Amino acid sequence: MKKFYLMAAAVLCGISAMAQEVSVTMAEEHPFTFSTNESYVSIYMGEETQKANIPDENYIYIGPDENAGRNLWIWENTFNGITASDLNSFGVPGEYMAMEVGNVGWSGLGYNIAAANPIDLSYIDSNWSLHFAVKMTSAQTVSFQLTDANGKEAKIVLGKDPIDGVQPVADFPRDGEWYNIDIPMTWFEDKAEFTFADASAYADKNYFVLLAGGVQGTVVNYDAVFFHGPKVANGINTVKTSKKAADGFYNLNGQRIAKRKGLVITKCGDKVKKMFVK
Repeated sequence: MKKFYLMAAAVLCGISAMAQEVSVTMAEEHPFTFSTNESYVSIYMGEETQKANIPDENYIYIGPDENAGRNLWIWENTFNGITASDLNSFGVPGEYMAMEVGNVGWSGLGYNIAAANPIDLSYIDSNWSLHFAVKMTSAQTVSFQLTDANGKEAKIVLGKDPIDGVQPVADFPRDGEWYNIDIPMTWFEDKAEFTFADASAYADKNYFVLLAGGVQGTVVNYDAVFFHGPKVANGINTVKTSKKAADGFYNLNGQRIAKRKGLVITKCGDKVKKMFVK
């Protein structure tokens, strides 16, 4: 039976005890449990996964949307989007992000909110948590990070080696299986001195970032990136546009494009789905 608990990893690998509050579990054996009593603020989630698990009134989308001034920027072409051909962390075909490190010696991408389009994230407090899923076969250390309204970065380094001088807080088996990473916001507050308390008009920041080193060909798969916590009043922030956006095809930056081959995002109103067009 494949199980992985962070506390055991901390003992075996000598990782700091602060990592014990970061949970790493195999998604197949410990699937994330949704609740109608919680709200879900989604950075990335496949449409079929969302529809099967979260009522619309519990769901707030803050991922790429050109009309709302939100983009996924792949910095200096350091990642290549590749076909998501397997099952995601909830068993749905293709609904996940697959990124391959390019040949320029480093890699990075960021989900960004433009200065002209602030959103309210201040209700994401100590009662909330961050969830995402990741799978890899490479041993490369990766870093996922958040940025608060004041520019403070909280880095979740996963692996055996530091990135930019930041020590790992956990690792996960590199066996091509999905692993859930769950982190309470209290960890960010206590260990990273990070908070969204000042984020009532959050803008001009990379709110979710992935760094995966510079080894060409390293593939990082991630899925189901969202905050979850006590149910909030519907419409507490305005990230869901009131006017239905035109249907069409978009690139990974949320920019509208003509239908083409390769990795694209399809959009119908507020619903977004990533797909590969042959």
